[in-house]
Amino acid sequence: MRITRIQLKNWLNYRKLDTGELGDRVFIIGPNAAGKSNLLEEPELSLNEDIVRQLPKVIHRIQSQGKTSRQVFITTHSEALLSDRSIPPEEVLRLITTPNGTEIKGPDEQEKIMFASGMNAAEVLLPSVRPPGVAQLHLALPL
Repeated sequence: MRITRIQLKNWLNYRKLDTGELGDRVFIIGPNAAGKSNLLEEPELSLNEDIVRQLPKVIHRIQSQGKTSRQVFITTHSEALLSDRSIPPEEVLRLITTPNGTEIKGPDEQEKIMFASGMNAAEVLLPSVRPPGVAQLHLALPL
């Protein structure tokens, strides 16, 4: 079986979602509460970061061993996972929360230029899904 597209309408926090054509590897990123875990659980929640960092190589090896193509979906916000340069931009789908529900977005033209210059998905895409004000979190804690 192969999933070629995901379309959701009025399901959990998704009013309408359409991923478009999906490839063999799909990495779904987004801020907290965007709905990633409504699709799949994130591997970094239960695995050591050093293991998570190896997942792209493991996935590639599994995919290259079979006679038929194996499709893999991963939801993540892991810098360790997305820093792997073998992950092309078209394999990363970003969930964006809007007043009308969660929408899906691939890399825009500026982000594609950043990828072409040698940056990886963690450097290009993760900053756009970090919680607002996360850098100020330490200021809010009592001493």
